[in-house]
Amino acid sequence: PDSVKQVNRFALAWNPNLTTVRGQIPTIGELAFYNCPNLTNIDLSGTMFIEANAFFGDSSLTSVDLSNTVYVGSRSFGLCTGLTEIITSEKTVIGSYAFQQCTGLQEIEINSSQIGTYAFVYCTSLRSVTFNNAVDTIDDIAFAYCSALEEVSFHSSVRVIGSLAFGFCQSLTSFYIPAGV
Repeated sequence: PDSVKQVNRFALAWNPNLTTVRGQIPTIGELAFYNCPNLTNIDLSGTMFIEANAFFGDSSLTSVDLSNTVYVGSRSFGLCTGLTEIITSEKTVIGSYAFQQCTGLQEIEINSSQIGTYAFVYCTSLRSVTFNNAVDTIDDIAFAYCSALEEVSFHSSVRVIGSLAFGFCQSLTSFYIPAGV
């Protein structure tokens, strides 16, 4: 119902039978859906805030639409190894470790202006990253150890690229920032 404003800490964690989450939930609390191994379908269209570890370890998730989400907390989707698609908007802030070790990601287009420390660390299948909008900051080690990463491109400006932001990406062959940026 529309009266639900938040799903709190551990509310549905460790639920092996949960497959779908739908509804207008403005805030998803810390660890709310932690380690739900069969959760495949989530509708976050009404969600503005996702707190730390909210979907951590939900290995069956394949797609996440964060176009209405303002903040994705630390480790929110960490170890979601089945995740292959992420949709963000320019207002989405991606927190530290938010997508760490999401080994199913291969190509992503990011519209967010802020990418936190270690946000995509060890996404070992990630081959291509495209930043569509102006990026204010890509924090330290944000894409480090993405061993398959070959190409990074910016279609607009970037203000800060942190230390080792793309460090230890042994396959990286193309890093494109357009003229005038």
